[in-house]
Amino acid sequence: MPQLDFTIIFTQIFWLVLVFIFCYSFIIHIFLPKFLLALRSRTLIIQCNKRELLNLKNNFAVNQNELSKILSSGLSKIKFFHSVNFLTNFKYISPNRNLEILDIKLIKVTLDLMLYCDEKVLNCIPFFSKTYNTFNCK
Repeated sequence: MPQLDFTIIFTQIFWLVLVFIFCYSFIIHIFLPKFLLALRSRTLIIQCNKRELLNLKNNFAVNQNELSKILSSGLSKIKFFHSVNFLTNFKYISPNRNLEILDIKLIKVTLDLMLYCDEKVLNCIPFFSKTYNTFNCK
């Protein structure tokens, strides 16, 4: 059997050890540090993203609480303005008087909303004007 011949077995062992040492040193000194560096950088990026996400969640919660307070105060003001007794409390508007001046002001405010606000906000506002209804009924 030529594989087990003593004249060539030492050269085979020599080349086996040499290739093994070369591959081992390549993996240990070149490939493994780059691989570990990539793993460390990924874990640091994940930790940084988690901290940033928690910070954003906290800021969002604070902003949401402030917005809900502002919205509730604004809605309470709107509820007061839409109450039945609001227009009759003023001395210059009598219940029998035509409310065209108020309708014109409502149209101007709606125009300003269309120009400077979002369309979704405008669609959320119900608009029941007497002048608008009389033009549409004819």
